[in-house]
Amino acid sequence: MTRVFGEARDFYRLRLIRVDAQGDFDLDWRDDILWRTPTIELPEEEATCRVEAGRLDDEEAVTVLASFDDHEEALAWLAAAQADLEEMTTSEFEEVYLRPAYEEQ
Repeated sequence: MTRVFGEARDFYRLRLIRVDAQGDFDLDWRDDILWRTPTIELPEEEATCRVEAGRLDDEEAVTVLASFDDHEEALAWLAAAQADLEEMTTSEFEEVYLRPAYEEQ
């Protein structure tokens, strides 16, 4: 992991996605919009939620930070992480969020 100086919000964005039991995302990526809700809705008990961090300079660099069975718990965790993203430097954010995610892999 390369050390970069600056504010974390200038380098990373967080997102919450739902993944169904087969591992399919609930996002439909398109070039003209960021995402749109799919037409098929899954019951909550058949989906898990993941919070991911993505680099602004590399669309392929996405790290799963946490996974949850409960959507509300995922939203609360995302809100706390988003607050940290707004306050931390890039190095602090990487140390707190990305390093543990890499070590789990």
